[in-house]
Amino acid sequence: MADIAVQSLTDVGLAPTYTAASAGGDKIVNAGANQVLIIRNKNASSRTVTLTTTKTVNGLAVADRAVVVAAASGLQERFIGKLDKSVYNIASGEHAGKVSLSYSTEVDLSIAHISLD
Repeated sequence: MADIAVQSLTDVGLAPTYTAASAGGDKIVNAGANQVLIIRNKNASSRTVTLTTTKTVNGLAVADRAVVVAAASGLQERFIGKLDKSVYNIASGEHAGKVSLSYSTEVDLSIAHISLD
């Protein structure tokens, strides 16, 4: 499990660095709506990225968000953004303020975490 570093988009542009998805999942610091995750799949099979939710409403847990990245015949990308801190952020402990990601499989999957601020 790794923390995926955030990269800042500026007026000179950004050539994002992609980090290989970890077998045990990953975490990102979630500062709010001005961030985007770019998930790349280079495999001939689709991949599912699950964002763990931490919120409950009237005692019922909000379901985790599963995002499918299509099978690739070269490269497929999926952009994920506007992660509501009250829904996704871990509230306390060493991972406070982070979002937990897990994968159906990490093979041929990579991630860039971009800040638009």
